Amino acid sequence: YEDLNIQPVAASLSEDYMRGVDASEVKALEECGLKFYDSDNTEKDVFEIFANHGVNWVRLRIWNDYTVAMDSTYGNLGSAYWAPYGWNNLSRTINMAKRAKAHGLKILLDFHYSDTWADPSKQFLPEMWSDYKDNPEALAKAVASYTKEIVIAMKEANCAPDMIQLGNESEGGLFKKDYRGNQLSLSHSDGAACLVEAAKVIRELLPKCKIMLHMSAGGDANRLASFFNNYVNKMVDGETKLCDAVGLSYYPFYSSHKTLDNLVTNCETIKAKGYEPVIAEISYAYSTTA
Repeated sequence: YEDLNIQPVAASLSEDYMRGVDASEVKALEECGLKFYDSDNTEKDVFEIFANHGVNWVRLRIWNDYTVAMDSTYGNLGSAYWAPYGWNNLSRTINMAKRAKAHGLKILLDFHYSDTWADPSKQFLPEMWSDYKDNPEALAKAVASYTKEIVIAMKEANCAPDMIQLGNESEGGLFKKDYRGNQLSLSHSDGAACLVEAAKVIRELLPKCKIMLHMSAGGDANRLASFFNNYVNKMVDGETKLCDAVGLSYYPFYSSHKTLDNLVTNCETIKAKGYEPVIAEISYAYSTTA
């Protein structure tokens, strides 16, 4: 739109302040024919455009079994749950990560640990792990093995992530249903054990990579307290801390996400507990006019 003009932030921000963009669908959009142009109407790699306009991080999500031909009947859950595409696979992720790195951007890799979108209402066990739905120990090993496979592939491609997010909006519990939508009995402790094993692999392969856990409803203090009790506080290996940051989603049009002041308070709480607060997802409409 010609009348859409977003002014830059006037405040001076430090070099380590994360100014990020979720770029997960860039490659898929390009495969559909989309091209990106800078403000001077010059076609450029979108990651170059990001870098030239103040972005210093990009977030890339990754799904497990992106080879499955998912459609509106898959799992009898409807298209809102199972998107009919395999956008977020390893090859596309590596393509985007290499381009981002070439332009000096840092990478936040977001493991959904799902075959599709994961959020508080959609935490489905990937089909490839369906045999482990009643075996938490085997599931934890599978999560660690998969995490290792992805991290090694990105490391060998010279685009290793600088921060890794384990799970997406997972405060309500990981793997609450199987990929067909049937309820599972895996507990918070089972989910936390999976993330611990994944984090141990990351610490071994990428010692300097930061590890983040992520919840929704960023201004909800009670939800944050529960998230710490069920997940963040359990991210240890002996005396070794396995979590560096706590990510929050904040969509102000959802009343459950509370107020901006509540969000600031939660960020201060996270920092006081010794973790970096990260606003991992945020969005608001340009206009409320239809």
